[in-house]
Amino acid sequence: MTQESTPLRIVFGARVREHRLALELTQEALAERLGVSVQYLGRVERGENLTFDSADRFAAMLGLDALDLLLRP
Repeated sequence: MTQESTPLRIVFGARVREHRLALELTQEALAERLGVSVQYLGRVERGENLTFDSADRFAAMLGLDALDLLLRP
């Protein structure tokens, strides 16, 4: 039996949101630091829009490696 896995963009977006909240940042504050719109950040957090380059930028802003946002603790 095959178990479906969660798409990486969904996992990454959820982890960005978790870390953003842990840092007590609003979407507006993180978006400003990243130089992206709040709407774009919202789409990333919902797993709707993400490139590998963006993943690296988001992770770096949160003080993490992009793989850290994909791997569950």
